[in-house]
Order: sequence, then C-alpha cells, then structure tokens
Amino acid sequence: MLVLIMVSGWLSIFELVSILEARPWVIAPILIIVGSVIWKVQRDRKRELKKSV
Repeated sequence: MLVLIMVSGWLSIFELVSILEARPWVIAPILIIVGSVIWKVQRDRKRELKKSV
C-alpha cells in the first residue's frame, strides 16, 4: 500500500512538471504570489522583532 502511494505521488509530480513544461506561463503568477507572501511574512517578522527590542 505504501509503495502504491509513493508511486502515485511520483507520477503526479511528473504530471505537474509536464503541464508546466507545456504551459510555462502558468507558473509565473504562482511564483509571484508565493514570493510576495514570503516577502510579506519576513517583513512582518522583522517589524515584530524591532518592536520587541
């Protein structure tokens, strides 16, 4: 059962990669959203650290 779950996980990863290779414009907005969220979280953490000091 565990082997089947691992194999299906690998196949889904390869399927996602093939979709992104066929349509690279799909990943650009996703990367922009993820990057902006990470930037905002880091900015908020820095502000909290400055307030606590």
